[in-house]
Amino acid sequence: MIWLNALALIGLAGVVLPVLIHLLARGHARTRRFPSLRFIDPSQLVPTRRTRVQDPILLAVRCAIVALAAFALAQPVLLTAKRKRAMERGLARAIVVDTSASMRRLTPSGSTALDSARRIAAMLAGEAQTSVVIETNNPAQVLQGAAAWLTSHHQNADLAVISDFQRGRLDSSDVRMVTADVGVTPHRIPVASTAPVETQWAPAGSDSNSAVTLLGADGDRTAMTATRTAAATRAIPSPTDTTRAVAIVFPGYTGRRALESAAASTYAPWMVDLLKGLSARGNDVSRFGVRSAGGRRQLLLFTDSAPGSLASARITADAAAALSVAPPVAELEPETLSEREVQALARPARNASPRRSPDANGESDARWLWIAVIALLVIELPLRRRAQGAVASAVEERTRAA
Repeated sequence: MIWLNALALIGLAGVVLPVLIHLLARGHARTRRFPSLRFIDPSQLVPTRRTRVQDPILLAVRCAIVALAAFALAQPVLLTAKRKRAMERGLARAIVVDTSASMRRLTPSGSTALDSARRIAAMLAGEAQTSVVIETNNPAQVLQGAAAWLTSHHQNADLAVISDFQRGRLDSSDVRMVTADVGVTPHRIPVASTAPVETQWAPAGSDSNSAVTLLGADGDRTAMTATRTAAATRAIPSPTDTTRAVAIVFPGYTGRRALESAAASTYAPWMVDLLKGLSARGNDVSRFGVRSAGGRRQLLLFTDSAPGSLASARITADAAAALSVAPPVAELEPETLSEREVQALARPARNASPRRSPDANGESDARWLWIAVIALLVIELPLRRRAQGAVASAVEERTRAA
């Protein structure tokens, strides 16, 4: 048997209260006047103290009520054979799979690290009674959420992290934020080379990047060329996605009104990211939409800024950066954690916390104790009335005898 709230067992000390009440209770003599004794000086009435328990059955019932209430508050769980078997096989596992760009490197077997990670995740999920697989390019950010899911299950909790453990992506401070009820098991995916992901840089507004189109009046050609030149001062990582396209529409473009009316509102994820970045930086984009052009979906950015202005150059540079599919700078780190550092992240999976029931439905057996308490209270009432009646009868008999 285990106790979910063992501190409540301190309440067992309250069992002494009924005993003290029975022993310290004092009987009070009643004064009866008799005509033949009226000339005798009255004696001083001294309260009498009981030296033995008058009603042991009533006392036992009251002590049992206090004891059972304390046990019920302690939330006992009786470990039956069925529950023990459930605890042994009851493993809940959250599996975090690193999907960052560094996981695209090859393993010694020739497959990518991400493919190997997914195979290991499927194997680990099959071993657990309850499991969930979380794929993310930032494992450190999802650890606490995965641990919260695990603590909602009344089973042994294991948090598995599958990654190449590129330095800077996950460390011991992230693991310490995970609740102590959850075990952590790292699984390293070995890669054939720890060389950085190949990345080249190109000017954001270069003429070779035809996916960013500037639409303006015929008289704005010189200003739009200056806009491209200014945007080219910001370099962007290659490669770029050739299926992505952006058109920046200036106020002087003659077909602007027709584009505004024909623009659709179905956006790809990269378009949403670009619009969110433009809004955060306060760039002057009044409207936006999507159209099909040249066999691909093109994001239309309607700006009120004049060509050649600083605002138009910023919009052009941001649009060109949105076409890049190169990994972020953090993914260029070639070093991974040492084997010793990876093992330091491990924490053995623990049994279900005393604060959680190992039973599948999470219920304790306290309800049966509360039922017993109620039954004893029902029994205690007639016993108490019987004891009071016995005392009254004894007093009456002594009075008649006197």
